[in-house]
Amino acid sequence: MSRTQRDFLAFHNNVKRLREQICKGIRQWHKNAEKLRDKEKLDRLAALKANDFDRYREYVKSAKNERLNELISKTDLYLSMLANKMSRASKTLAGGASDQSAGALLELDHQILPSNAEDENESESTKNTNEDQEEAKTLQHVVKEVVFEQPSIMGGPELKLKPYQIQGVQWLVSLYNNNLSGILADEMGLGKTIQVIGLLTYIIESKGDNGPFMIIAPLSTITNWAIEFSRWAPGLEVIVYKGNKDVRRNLFRSKMKSGGFQVLIVQYEMAMKSEDMRNLKTFTWSYIIVDEGHRLKNKDSKLFIVLSKEYTSKRKLILTGTPLQNNITELWNLLNFLLPHVFDTDQDFKTWFSKPFAIANDDEEEQEASLEEQMVLINRLHQVLRPFMLRRVKTDKDLQLSMPENREVIIKCSLSGLQSIMYRQLQHAVLRSRDEKGNVTAKAYNNIIVRLRQVCNHPYLLDEQWDLGEENIVRVCGKFDVLDRILPKLKAAGHRVLIYSQMVRLLEILETYVKEKDYVYNKLIGATASDDRATLIEEFNKEDSEIFIFLLSTRAGGQGVNLQTADTVIIFDSDWNPMMDEQAKARINRIGQKKQVRRASSLVVNAIALTGCHVRTND
Repeated sequence: MSRTQRDFLAFHNNVKRLREQICKGIRQWHKNAEKLRDKEKLDRLAALKANDFDRYREYVKSAKNERLNELISKTDLYLSMLANKMSRASKTLAGGASDQSAGALLELDHQILPSNAEDENESESTKNTNEDQEEAKTLQHVVKEVVFEQPSIMGGPELKLKPYQIQGVQWLVSLYNNNLSGILADEMGLGKTIQVIGLLTYIIESKGDNGPFMIIAPLSTITNWAIEFSRWAPGLEVIVYKGNKDVRRNLFRSKMKSGGFQVLIVQYEMAMKSEDMRNLKTFTWSYIIVDEGHRLKNKDSKLFIVLSKEYTSKRKLILTGTPLQNNITELWNLLNFLLPHVFDTDQDFKTWFSKPFAIANDDEEEQEASLEEQMVLINRLHQVLRPFMLRRVKTDKDLQLSMPENREVIIKCSLSGLQSIMYRQLQHAVLRSRDEKGNVTAKAYNNIIVRLRQVCNHPYLLDEQWDLGEENIVRVCGKFDVLDRILPKLKAAGHRVLIYSQMVRLLEILETYVKEKDYVYNKLIGATASDDRATLIEEFNKEDSEIFIFLLSTRAGGQGVNLQTADTVIIFDSDWNPMMDEQAKARINRIGQKKQVRRASSLVVNAIALTGCHVRTND
């Protein structure tokens, strides 16, 4: 081999080695860069989960992530706009009073807009930015007051608020001091009712504000409110506004017109009736308190419109264990009801806080980016809500609750022979229900879904001409067959049971069954009178009560009722809205419960009831 050939080969070998080294270096650089990006992302998420948004903001800046920077900038703008609106609204509310009395201000832990924000009109932008930052410094409850103990006019030696309930009262007092309306959204069973009583007794005793205060509640909770006031604040002048038209008219003339009361408890329907509304809106209420306030999630509902336009109050308070049931618009509607001058349009709110949640993309990287954006928005949404809403759950370690174990099971049942035949007949029937173009109509589908659910619950729901003997009731229904095997064991073990259903007719069949079995029971449905409700609940909760089963309709007995002397809940047929079932289950899982709580839902395999469960889970 000549020298020229050797030099040629050596040169190209060197080039090859150099190229390999360069490629290896590039691959290593990309690998290190990817590791660094992963580490930065983990650090960002860790900062976000720790609610350290200042640190998260710096990470996003250094990462030069345009999407996240834009998202933070937009939500900063929204929070800044909110601060300005709050400032104007509070000054309007206070009639131009001093800063302290104006209140209703918010305060964030970091500057709302970055100081180096750039815009085409830099000078104007900088001016607006500085003004917004100045407003941002007051984006929090300004007037702060520590509540150390419950008022002397509340409770007694054996009725003491728990520490977290004292903290709840303090937060409510802070709302009061800052001229703010708000949402007390503690999980069901944490004692929202007595925290409100704590607020009212505190401002009566410490602020000299004797009201009047109006509590608007569903019929199912009216009795409980009256009982709790009689226990915790017997010295207050409380009127329960109920009875027929003549009784209510006399009540207004004899007790209310002169102003000789402090608290009025009224149900939704009464507050919306024309004559009652005409009387009740003559007062300027110190507080309007709406129990089970998620009923206001639809701003076009009559309740929302009437309470917003017809009644005058200095402050409003919503109580709900489920502030967000379906979508973020419902939450905005609650805020709009409380602070209409601040949350006056939902367009920006929906645009900035809903879009990332609507992304449906199969791309894994896109999904990860969307997940981080969702976490950012949840964090910013918490900042928006923090001054207006207090939400705590039983699992919060800070509450230091000693709650019994919670056991929940889903019992899958098979269709009986009769149910299977009826189910198939209905399936075939819907295929025959076609319009002129040969399509199955939406109405036909809706009707058939209702009837299929009835078949799953009990075939007698479709035809009342059946023998309602105990043996037949059980034999023709898979759910009843399982129930018939469960109840004797629960009774033998000393358990007490709540059985919920959405269908009144089904509760009648259940009533026939428990009578045949000689079980001691009570039944509460929507048609049950208010006074009878109180008696039924008192009888069930009475010490040494022999009542084994309480039959309840999900809507009438699933909200605001305290039945913690029971330890087992059976949801016989689930609601399409899972929050309704959670409300029902929470009737026994409350503070003071000492027994292990058992919660069961019965479902039919391969049927519409099981499909309903899947729909609820995915909502």
